[in-house]
Amino acid sequence: MMMATSSTSSSCSPSCIITYTPSSSHTLVSVTPSTSPSSTTTPVHLPVDLVLALDTSGSMSRPSNERAEGIAALYSRLDLVKHVARIASAALRENDRLAIVEFNCDVRIIHTLDAPLSSIDDTLNTLQPEGATNMWNGLHTSLEHLKACGRQDALKSVFLLTDGVPMPARREGEENLTKQWFDENGASNVTLHTFGFGYDLNSNLLVQMARNGHGSYNFIPDHSMLATVINSALANVGTTVLDHADVPLPDTAAAAAADVNASLLLGGPHNVLQRPLQRPHSSFVRIHSLRAGQTRHLLLRGEHAIPGATLELSHLTSQLKHQVARCAFIAGVNKAYTLARIDLDDARKVLRDEVVPNLVSSDPSSSPLAADLYGQVSEAIGTREAFERWGLHYLPSLVGAHFDERVNNFKDAGVAAYTTPAYEEAIGRLDSAFDLLAPPPPTIVERQSAGTTMGVPVVVGGAAFRNAFYNQSGGCLTAQTIVAMADGTQRRVDDLRKGDVVQTPEGGGAVHCIAACECADDEVETVALEPDVELTPWHPVRSKGGAGSWEFPAKLGETITRTQTPEVYNLLLEPGHTGVLCGSKGTYYAITLAHGIEDDAVAQHEFFGTQRVVDAYRALPGFEQGRVVIHAESFARDPETLRVIGVGSQHQGAGA
Repeated sequence: MMMATSSTSSSCSPSCIITYTPSSSHTLVSVTPSTSPSSTTTPVHLPVDLVLALDTSGSMSRPSNERAEGIAALYSRLDLVKHVARIASAALRENDRLAIVEFNCDVRIIHTLDAPLSSIDDTLNTLQPEGATNMWNGLHTSLEHLKACGRQDALKSVFLLTDGVPMPARREGEENLTKQWFDENGASNVTLHTFGFGYDLNSNLLVQMARNGHGSYNFIPDHSMLATVINSALANVGTTVLDHADVPLPDTAAAAAADVNASLLLGGPHNVLQRPLQRPHSSFVRIHSLRAGQTRHLLLRGEHAIPGATLELSHLTSQLKHQVARCAFIAGVNKAYTLARIDLDDARKVLRDEVVPNLVSSDPSSSPLAADLYGQVSEAIGTREAFERWGLHYLPSLVGAHFDERVNNFKDAGVAAYTTPAYEEAIGRLDSAFDLLAPPPPTIVERQSAGTTMGVPVVVGGAAFRNAFYNQSGGCLTAQTIVAMADGTQRRVDDLRKGDVVQTPEGGGAVHCIAACECADDEVETVALEPDVELTPWHPVRSKGGAGSWEFPAKLGETITRTQTPEVYNLLLEPGHTGVLCGSKGTYYAITLAHGIEDDAVAQHEFFGTQRVVDAYRALPGFEQGRVVIHAESFARDPETLRVIGVGSQHQGAGA
C-alpha cells in the first residue's frame, strides 16, 4: 500500500492511500486521504489562511445582473463582492484567518491576516468602485502577503474575484506571471481560485491563472449563483485535509519523458512533473487539495502497475466504467467548447459521437454526468447567442469541477455526486452563516425595480436575502404542470378556470382567480420535480405524505434549468386553502396565494401569503372573471424596507 504525504507540515496533515485497478484497456488509480472520516468520525481540519483579492474597478458599480428585477436590481457587483467577504468572515473557524486586498488602478491591503475580524465590516464599507482593473498587481500583492504572513501549517488560498479583463493588460501576460510566481514559490503551498462575475469576462485567462495556481475557476453569471458558488468554494477549502499527493506514473518506453506519460492519462490536462534526478518512476502526477472523505481518481490508457500502490479489484466493473465515462465527458466537453467558438454543429457532433457512447455504456439512467450533458451543456451550445453570452464562461467551470471531482454549486446535478459528509456539514454551517448575516445596504437605490412573481423572497433580510441571491426567478407553476381536480380528474394548470375545484391539503378548494405572471424575455428558471410537475425554484412545495413542512424545490436535489415560456401561473383559492395537489402521481402540494401560513419560515410571506395580495389583484383587469396578468414590472416595493407593497399602477410611484 502506497502512502503519500503532504508537504504541509501540520501534525494534522494526513498521508493518503493509493490503490490501482487494472483492466485490459485502462488502469484506474484511486487516491484517498488516510484519515478520511467515516459517518461516525469527525474530520481533522487544517487551519486556513485565506486572502480575498477584490476587484473594485469602475465596472463593479454595474448591477449584479443587467436584466434583474426586484431585489437584485438594487445591488451592484461590488455590493455582492463585499458580501462575499462578510460570508467568509462569518464562516471562519477558530483557527482560520482572513485578509482582504482591493485592486483597481491601485492596490491596497485593507485587512491583514493578523488583524481582528471585528474590523472587517467597517473596512468593507469604505470600498468604492473606481478606476481600471490592475489584476496582476492585486493578485501578486495577495500572494506575497500569504507568502510573508501565512502560517507554515495552514492551507493558504487566494480567492480572486473580478468582473472583467485586466486593464491595462500586462505585456508578459497575467497567466504567465502567475505560473512564474508559483514555479518560483512552489514550497509555499498556496492555491489560487478565480471567480468571474457577469458575462464580460476573459474567462480563458481566469481558467489559466487558476490552473497555474493549482486551484479552480468558478463562473458566477449573476446574483442567483453568488451564494451557492462562494459557499461551495469555502466548503471545499474548509474540508481539505491534504495539500497535495504525488502519484508515480509507470515507466514507459521513453522512460522519464513527461509528455509521453501525459499521453497515458485520460481526462486531462494533468499536472505531470519530473523529479530532479532521472531514476525509475521519476514522473509523477501531483493531485492538489484532497478533501476529507473523498477519493480522487486518475485513469490511464492501457494496463499498468503503479509503483508502490496496492492492487484493488473489488470495484473493477462499476467504478472503472464510471471513471471512463467521467474522463470522456471532460475530454469531450472540452473539445466541444473549443469547436463551438467556430461551429456549433461540430461541437454537438463531438458530444454525440465521443461522449454519449461512454455514458450509455455506463448506464445513463443513473449517471449524474448524463444530467449535465443533456441539460446545461446542451443548452450552452444550443444557440450562438447562448454560447457567447454564458456557455463560453460556464463550460470551463463545469468541466473543472468534474476534473477535480468537486462540488462547485448545488444547481448542476452532475457535481452533486462528489458530495461527502464533511462537505455537507461545512455547507450547512456556511448556509446558516449566510442566513444570520445582516443583508448589505443596496447602492443602486435610484433603480428600484419591481419584482416578478410570488415566490421571490423580496424582504431584504436574513434568509429572504439568501433566497433571492440563490436564484432570481419567482414562484409559479409552468403551463404544463398537472393539477389534481377534486373529482379525481387531472388538468393542466393553464387550462384551469374560475370555479374549478382542485385538491388541496384541506380538501376540495374552488379556484377564485388564476394569476398569470409574464416571464422576462420569455424565459424562467424551473425545477422539474416530476415530468408533469415543473415550477420555479423558490415556489414552496411539500410532500403529500410528508410531515407538513414546506420546502423550496431548489433544495430538493433536482436540476435547475432554463425554460422557454411566456407565462407561469399561481392560484388564488377560496379562503382556508393553502396549496394545490400537483402531478399525475399526486406527490406534491404547491403553495397558493393568500395561504395564511405564518408559522413556517419557507412558506410565510407578508404580501403573497396574506389578504393583501387579494386586495391588490382585485384592482387588476380580469379579476372578477377569474384571470389576471401580472407584467414583469408590476410589483411595487416600499422605498425604505424594499418589501412588496402592491401591484398595479396605483403603487408604481412607490416601488417601480
